Amino acid sequence: MYQTNKSMKTKSIIFNKHFNTLKNGLGIEEEWVCLWDDNMSEDSYDPFVNFEIKEIDDMINSLGSLIPRIEHNFNNGYYNWSENRISLPLQGQFNSREMFYRTKMHEIFHSFGRGCVLNRKSFVEYDEVNERRNNFLKNSDFFTAVFSNERFDHDRSLSIAYHKEEVVVEFGVYLLFEHLGLMTDELRHSLIMYIRRSYNGFGADMAYLKSACLESKRMVEFFLEESKKAKEVKSLEFSL
Repeated sequence: MYQTNKSMKTKSIIFNKHFNTLKNGLGIEEEWVCLWDDNMSEDSYDPFVNFEIKEIDDMINSLGSLIPRIEHNFNNGYYNWSENRISLPLQGQFNSREMFYRTKMHEIFHSFGRGCVLNRKSFVEYDEVNERRNNFLKNSDFFTAVFSNERFDHDRSLSIAYHKEEVVVEFGVYLLFEHLGLMTDELRHSLIMYIRRSYNGFGADMAYLKSACLESKRMVEFFLEESKKAKEVKSLEFSL
């Protein structure tokens, strides 16, 4: 598993406020229990100032081999873990730049679940189930028609593993865009509606939701830490 440089760790992202927003969007009335144990006030941390959405590409490119090969001009966004490759539509096929980068980061966050990076439990569980059931559902069908595919709903273990992983990456996108100051009302609504489908997909289990969202936090902090580290290394090389 990939090891981060702990001495270069960035400040923690805001979590509790955004998890509460998600919880309210899902209609969950359960009394809030704090999940965030970092020793800082959330109010003391400002998001990135004047951050341009296209700068996400600079962050992505700085991570080098941690990022899968990305190809464009496809009908749907999809991460192929066996080839470690991401397929995306062209940016012009999306309603907004935010929706394009939402999809791009969604697939990149899937790729972070693999064993050589974060070794995320939800990703590993899905990967193991899919390996056993590779004749049950083709990869191309999985990401493009999973919610409308009746066969999928009959395989409970596959369904739960998929929905847990989807919550991890979608709430990861939510946290990242809020942190960078890029969130829009349209995007927030779209993310919450997507997460709601997966939340219902694993039986509206609050324990699954909490666990998945904490994985989201860990994943986004990894992305921010590694891109920050790469930027500092590049700056040091430039100054030499």
